[in-house]
Amino acid sequence: MTLSPARELGTRFSIVLGEWVQYELAEVCAAPGCWLRAEPGSHHIVRRSDTAGPKDWVGIDGLVVPNRCRLCPEHHRWVTGGPGGHRARIVWGEQPQGHWRWCVAQGRTHGETVWEDVGPIKGIEGMYTEEEIAFEY
Repeated sequence: MTLSPARELGTRFSIVLGEWVQYELAEVCAAPGCWLRAEPGSHHIVRRSDTAGPKDWVGIDGLVVPNRCRLCPEHHRWVTGGPGGHRARIVWGEQPQGHWRWCVAQGRTHGETVWEDVGPIKGIEGMYTEEEIAFEY
């Protein structure tokens, strides 16, 4: 099961209702530095149990942001906690405008996983303010 960024975002996170513009995903893995072909379909960054079903978009700090990416089989196992536990997670980064970021586990300190921010995930486009989407649709 994916480690969901929704829990850390708290009230900054919101579920986006309605039908929104569809966006294309790259054919390669979204993990920085990986150029392997991605699995068919997509991975929901904020897990479906936190969004009342599969949602392509989520709200964060007044922005409507994509909630899907494509991952190669290995990196998909990393974020879903395959054998050996979670080796990576996707979190919301604040700088410069906000972006989904790839973090890898670097070990444990005092019973907590230490995460290293590797960089922004790649292969997804589109981020809008709620006003832009309301105006556009």
